[in-house]
Amino acid sequence: MSDLTVRKLNTTEKPQIIPFAVSAQQASQLFARHISRNKLNPTEFFEAARHGNVKPVYFPAHILGCKILTSLTAECTEQYDSFVARREVESDFSQIVSVAGDKVDPTLFTLLEPYDFEALQEYESSVIRNTEIQRFTVTPEDFFERIRPDLENRSFFSAKNAAGYAEEKITENIFDYKDVTAKYVLLPMWVLTCKYQGQDYRLYMNGQTGKVAGVPPRSRTKMLAFLGAGTAVGAVLGQLIWMAVKALW
Repeated sequence: MSDLTVRKLNTTEKPQIIPFAVSAQQASQLFARHISRNKLNPTEFFEAARHGNVKPVYFPAHILGCKILTSLTAECTEQYDSFVARREVESDFSQIVSVAGDKVDPTLFTLLEPYDFEALQEYESSVIRNTEIQRFTVTPEDFFERIRPDLENRSFFSAKNAAGYAEEKITENIFDYKDVTAKYVLLPMWVLTCKYQGQDYRLYMNGQTGKVAGVPPRSRTKMLAFLGAGTAVGAVLGQLIWMAVKALW
């Protein structure tokens, strides 16, 4: 493997950031709309969320990119001929994004995607003023080692499928890494925190697009009423179907 130059973040480096495109007022309105849209949410929770705390947070992420040159050697068969074939196929991986902090679950990040990285700009203190900034706790090296098996697997199959031989047996495969890059970024997120029936609840929002993630509590009364209504409708439909079948006989 060559040119594997993923570096650790040192104290003099500053990540790039995506500025908030959603204002605090807009965030509050979008959270309220998200909660009210589901009729199974408790009415009281809507009121609790309305008085909840909405704060802006920048959470850390890595953007990695690389090229992998896969060299395969295989014993191949085409019709009645057998021979050794060698091939090289280059796979290009760009903008592989991963959460780089320990306060945001990767699943949550997936729910908040996508972010438009064309909006990235240089770190400026004026842009992040009055905003919580979470720390980088995952290094690019750790992230790269975690995803490397998947990258190599995808590169291998791309190279393997590039030929059209009837049969082939891979005898050697080599992965050569090129142009490995790592970029440190801070991504905007609004966090709504509120308390309902003694429990803390949080909803999250993509600070660039307004997309919301998180599940509010469900009203037991409303769920039972909904299930009851569904059972009643099912019974009526069942009776109608039975009467129609009976009429045919």
